[in-house]
Amino acid sequence: MKVLVPVEDDFVAKSQIEFLLSYKWPAGTEIRLVHVLHTLIVERSMVSSQVYLDKLMKEARKYAEELMSTIEKTLKKESPEIKVSREFVEGAPVEEIVNLAAKWESAMIVLCSHGREGLGQLILGSVSYNVLVHSPCKVIIVGLPHHERGQGDPSEWKDARVQVTIK
Repeated sequence: MKVLVPVEDDFVAKSQIEFLLSYKWPAGTEIRLVHVLHTLIVERSMVSSQVYLDKLMKEARKYAEELMSTIEKTLKKESPEIKVSREFVEGAPVEEIVNLAAKWESAMIVLCSHGREGLGQLILGSVSYNVLVHSPCKVIIVGLPHHERGQGDPSEWKDARVQVTIK
């Protein structure tokens, strides 16, 4: 089974790692971590803006490589029977994730939703929703932690995770 795991940042990756380690994967499962760096389209009227953009892209790529390396090591340590690889691509996240899933013949995509609502979702769009709609395979959307409000001190509230299997 081939599983594509788009990772964005360490905050959302924690939920994905937790899910991946809790799932009973069949023998021969391959997990491919992918980070899509959204390419910025800007007017480049000054050399300094290009220099700044290049530096920003280089730092973003370094962060993504370090993040994927950490996730890869964690998965290999906890589940050594699973083959883990990683890939870095630049482009529009939805398009790149869907295309990579088709090209790699993924059986499943495991991604995380920020859970944005209202205006935030309207303005920013929803990568997870659009991947779900256009995906050539099954999609599991893992939710970010939220808190179930308990009685008393907020430090005693329980973490709760929402995991939604769709498609």
